[in-house]
Amino acid sequence: MTEYYSIEKALEYGLKFAEKKGAEQVEGFSSNSREINL
Repeated sequence: MTEYYSIEKALEYGLKFAEKKGAEQVEGFSSNSREINL
């Protein structure tokens, strides 16, 4: 359950980062999140 929570948090942070950094940064973050999920 901890891993799943981490991914959810990462996605939330990714959205916040997207507003400041940009969509490109989010795409890279999403890829990392998927690797962690696997």
